[in-house]
Amino acid sequence: MWSISKGKVGAYKGEETEVVFPEEIRGTKMTVVGERPAGSQIPPGNCKNIVSVVLPEGYTHIGAYAFKNWENLEKIILPDTLEKIGEGAFEGCSKLKEIRIPDRVVSIGENVFKDCASLLEVKLSNQLQELPKKAFFGCRSLEKINIPDTVHTIKEYVFCGCNFSEVKLPNALTGIYNNAFVDCGKLKEIRIPDSVGWIDYGSFRGCESLENVILPDGFRSIGYYAFENCTALREI
Repeated sequence: MWSISKGKVGAYKGEETEVVFPEEIRGTKMTVVGERPAGSQIPPGNCKNIVSVVLPEGYTHIGAYAFKNWENLEKIILPDTLEKIGEGAFEGCSKLKEIRIPDRVVSIGENVFKDCASLLEVKLSNQLQELPKKAFFGCRSLEKINIPDTVHTIKEYVFCGCNFSEVKLPNALTGIYNNAFVDCGKLKEIRIPDSVGWIDYGSFRGCESLENVILPDGFRSIGYYAFENCTALREI
């Protein structure tokens, strides 16, 4: 029913479309969803038809590209024991609508939810310190996200093309990398916390509904084209 390699759970070989990952296989407790090669495009086995997944308690790690292009996946329940989600783990899950990342998760990989076009809402772990490159790139339905106060870095293209009209930046934030919020077409206002010293180039480029930007006293640096094509911008 399940493939297994080096103690990690791999492809599902059954016919069900709603699956629960195994807690153990042949007496060995399972804790890791195995990674796939970065270039993988077609999900293995029956995975492209699965609509619902439950990871039981005890799983600690989701490997890189583990669920990439599971195009019919709408729902996944993650265990409170989870600690790490690898690069591109849910990339291209175009029907996934919401996700709750448990508070033990300390890191998520680049491209982790890239091109999850139906994703509406995300609850992030309160242990995250960084939002990595292209984490939510192309999540054009994303309307709501709460960035935890623990996050100090928002990397390149994290929210490119997202659909939220507002977002609260955490007080621990120190910098916003290039193109982090590029083409967030419905974003209307952004308040930069006192902790932020710089905004990199193109950070809010193409935010055509952005009307107001509030910067802290003593702000040091705004990169080139940071607010290019923000045609509604009235005040900084």
